[in-house]
Amino acid sequence: MTNFQFHTTLLLLCVSSCVYLDILPVETESILIRPYYVYKNLIKGVHDYFNNTCIILFHGSSKLIEDEGLQEMDGLLTLQTQFSKYLHIRTVIMDFHMFKNRVEKTYHHIKRPLFVLLNDFKEIREQFVSVSKWITMAYPTWLLFLRDETRFEEFLSDVYVPFDCVFMVAQRDSQGTEIIQDVYRIGKEDYLRSMMFGMWNSSHGFQGPLLGLYQRRHDLHGHNIRVVAINLHQPLLQIDKS
Repeated sequence: MTNFQFHTTLLLLCVSSCVYLDILPVETESILIRPYYVYKNLIKGVHDYFNNTCIILFHGSSKLIEDEGLQEMDGLLTLQTQFSKYLHIRTVIMDFHMFKNRVEKTYHHIKRPLFVLLNDFKEIREQFVSVSKWITMAYPTWLLFLRDETRFEEFLSDVYVPFDCVFMVAQRDSQGTEIIQDVYRIGKEDYLRSMMFGMWNSSHGFQGPLLGLYQRRHDLHGHNIRVVAINLHQPLLQIDKS
């Protein structure tokens, strides 16, 4: 699949997801666990920090829901329109079932994608755990929104977040500031570790780290990892003319 074909597919997904959402009523439990402006500004801040080329918003709902929830769909479509039309960021709304059926392993054709999990409900968790078994976790940038009572250790207990994966979780503090943590495992048998990545609030906007990924994760806590070093100042191949 060429880049042109993939971008065309992404555009069709964007349109079809709008149609898909427009005919689905919203489930009794609100899909959006943050106000619209929080989603918009925090996601935009992460997108700009990592210079992502597109955004996929995962809502996790594959059920038909009742008419009183259509306002939730309007919020999702408004969010998509804001990113796609006004900020010129290619943005798609889908659940992980649609992602597997329509995108699956062609996600490698997207450069620097940002995958956003809009909530932490049971359905999206189950879908995400399934997808995490075959997707290259370190390929996209991840952002997960958690409710106040959710522990990220529980949500990600069945997910391997490798050392080189950028996986962020956002959770509100008592003042309403979104605290963003960076979570990962040093090895498959290691427990889930976290460190402060940044924060967002309406007063100061998004604030991310000044250090790069491996500078932030310099402490391996006694673990050993395999690395390869290449000396670029010496030729890789020497020919003996004698």
